[in-house]
Amino acid sequence: MIKFIVFLALAIAGTAACVIWMKPSDYMILFVAPTFVLWLATGFSYLEYRKEREERQKKMKQEE
Repeated sequence: MIKFIVFLALAIAGTAACVIWMKPSDYMILFVAPTFVLWLATGFSYLEYRKEREERQKKMKQEE
């Protein structure tokens, strides 16, 4: 969960940086590419979190 929150915060900050400094230039790729990768990492970490949560819920149901 912590990893998801960190990735989400970085992705939002990167998106804000892209919006604030949105000027057509050769350097724009320096903001857009890492932000895109951060959003992908956020999505994958959320999927990982959901999978772990479902496994914990299954274990709890089996113990009952």
